[in-house]
Amino acid sequence: GASNYAATAQVGGGLISRIMQGDGTTFSSGNFALIAQGGEGSAAEVRQVGSNNYAEINQQGDFSGVGITQTGDDNIATLFQVGDSVNAPIFQTGSFLEAHVVIDGFANSAGINQNGTDHFAAISQSGDMNGANIGQTGDSHAAIVEQTGESNLSQLFQTGSANSAFVSQ
Repeated sequence: GASNYAATAQVGGGLISRIMQGDGTTFSSGNFALIAQGGEGSAAEVRQVGSNNYAEINQQGDFSGVGITQTGDDNIATLFQVGDSVNAPIFQTGSFLEAHVVIDGFANSAGINQNGTDHFAAISQSGDMNGANIGQTGDSHAAIVEQTGESNLSQLFQTGSANSAFVSQ
């Protein structure tokens, strides 16, 4: 269906959440997914197939995981992660996609892999082991990576035309 809203809120313990909107054969649009987690075992996943979808994951500490996968046009993915082991892939396929990852503290890492046209991706990390990736294909891209403190590392891959990139460590 379309225009669905799904949210989970978890505090402490083993944690694991998963939200799927659109099943790969059914086109779903205008959906909203939110996962909020606090402490310990972590994980979290949002999968959306369709257009005009929004996914957000907020995670607080411990073993982490996260991940947002979107297929379709005009989708937005946002990830906020504070502390502990982290990781954070986001995968988007389609046109007019936007992805934001904000990570603060400890082992860090990140992802974002966009495939299609007209994308924007931003990763912001602060402190500890860092990491980051952004990979984009197609045309008219922009990518931003900002990192502060500790080990840093950044990889930016862009192909196509009219690409932009900004990295600050």
